[in-house]
Amino acid sequence: MSTKWLAALTVLLSVAVGYVTNLLTEKWSWGLGIGFAVLVGGLVAVTVRATGSDAGADATFQIETASGGRVTRNRLTGGRPARFRLRATRRGTISGNRANVADGATVLRARGGEIEDNRLEGR
Repeated sequence: MSTKWLAALTVLLSVAVGYVTNLLTEKWSWGLGIGFAVLVGGLVAVTVRATGSDAGADATFQIETASGGRVTRNRLTGGRPARFRLRATRRGTISGNRANVADGATVLRARGGEIEDNRLEGR
């Protein structure tokens, strides 16, 4: 699941927890108490997954091509936590790029599927 979807799910679960909290303070019931516990547990699980899966990673590289796209001769270097994503679709080409990212992300996209001569490094 992508980070955007996890963030959206976290917000929705937070709203649900707040709503059930208001119901609980108005009138207590076992059903609301169990529902509250399930929602809070879900919120904690989604939050941990969204933030914990990439924590401490030195570098993340992702290269995708499709429909004749090309990613060639790129040099990407990054420190902690650096993320790189190269994606070429529909005969697009990503070629000869150098990226040096210390604490951030690099996303290169081209419309156009062949990967060759890439040198990827993480610091």
